[in-house]
Amino acid sequence: MTNLRRLFFTPAKVSESQIERLTPENYQTWDEKLTADGGLDLMLMGLGADGHFLGNVPGATKFGNQTYRVEADATPTLREVLVDEVGGDESKAPDFYVTMGPQSVMTQVRDAVMIVNGKGKAAMVKQAFFGPVTEDVPSSILQLHPNFTLILDADAASELNL
Repeated sequence: MTNLRRLFFTPAKVSESQIERLTPENYQTWDEKLTADGGLDLMLMGLGADGHFLGNVPGATKFGNQTYRVEADATPTLREVLVDEVGGDESKAPDFYVTMGPQSVMTQVRDAVMIVNGKGKAAMVKQAFFGPVTEDVPSSILQLHPNFTLILDADAASELNL
């Protein structure tokens, strides 16, 4: 949430009362709540250099996952990533996090939008969206979303033959 606030919510002037948080306390009923509420109209996402989206990381994600808990040791480097997320202080790093899984995104999100920028993600853009759909690249599942929009800057699109 810290990065979301800094990069999006604060600049967009989204008040805390308009933010509904996915938390360790509510994740087990999140999908039921989304269904009851009619799903999400729009989800805005980014792409990780390793092909992850949201908290769905290679080696820990199954396409059938709904909203789920990801343990800090789910992959060999995930703990390091979580420590970096809290400014490098090991004592503040969580033992797990929760995320909407691929199945939740595919069934509960009407319009999915991903914005990718930078040369460092160009190879992954090509692999994720123009290669095979595979759990090794979790974001590749979005190729199958019925209303998916991919927005790239010139650098992120530089390895595509368009």
